Amino acid sequence: AANEISRFCEGVLDRVVHSSQITFSSIRGIARRLKRPLVDTLKNLFCTEANELGLRLGNASPDGTTDSAKDDSEKPKHYSDWTPVTDTAVANALDTDREGAGGRCIFVGYDDSPSINVEQLAMECYRTGKLPISSDGEAVDTLKGGWVGWHDEGGYVRALFRILCSAPLLGVDWGCSSLEHDTHGVTTIFCSPYQAAPSDLHVGFGLTLHNTTETNAIPGFYYRKRQKIEAFLAKVASTSRQGLCDAVFHAIESRLLFSIDSRRKDPALERDLKNLRTFSLIAAGCGGKLLSCVFR
Repeated sequence: AANEISRFCEGVLDRVVHSSQITFSSIRGIARRLKRPLVDTLKNLFCTEANELGLRLGNASPDGTTDSAKDDSEKPKHYSDWTPVTDTAVANALDTDREGAGGRCIFVGYDDSPSINVEQLAMECYRTGKLPISSDGEAVDTLKGGWVGWHDEGGYVRALFRILCSAPLLGVDWGCSSLEHDTHGVTTIFCSPYQAAPSDLHVGFGLTLHNTTETNAIPGFYYRKRQKIEAFLAKVASTSRQGLCDAVFHAIESRLLFSIDSRRKDPALERDLKNLRTFSLIAAGCGGKLLSCVFR
């Protein structure tokens, strides 16, 4: 049964990767079934979305080699793809009455604060200097202690993307028009303020479809806005930290003025106003180059 599943998944990937019929995240989900490194699975398959956006398929070893360049005896025997560098800390959880699946571990903080969860404990490790750890296992003196962070599953960064990209890339200019027109006469419409993204936002399929001989192919959002996206990301990368803070402020300010003048509710505006200083701090802390890479 396992071999049949593997053959089926390989057949699906052979069919859909070149044509970009599904997104990279879906390709990665299918590749997990094959239980081998993603870089090996896609070795002879050109993935348009991964190539266009610079998505990494695996981690490089300290000597600079990837999993695909290693000998068979050194390659992982399980699924793997790119993973970020992480810090590790060890702590003993308190005994609780919550047992079984779904029960959360409870810890005592370094300041004897009771009942903190694992995310709060991790933040205390950075604040007190227990993390980060250098390669020799010792705390990094130059970065020791004083760190402040949030556990929000990347929510602040995604909010920054929405705040800074809505007007220049998504066509929502807060007062002139919520419609975006291009030279092909194709219109991207935000039908509701609750809509999260353009309906035709699929990078790989849009590029592949436009490069075919299909005369009636309608270019997708990314293909139509490609030059503008690249110009915008280049501008973000070259913007100073103060310039990023100013951009966050002016983007939220324009939405506030538009909301007052039009008496139109903006579901996220109140939350963005409360977190304005936090957004500015994160933008300045990341810097333009890192923020541009994250947005891409």
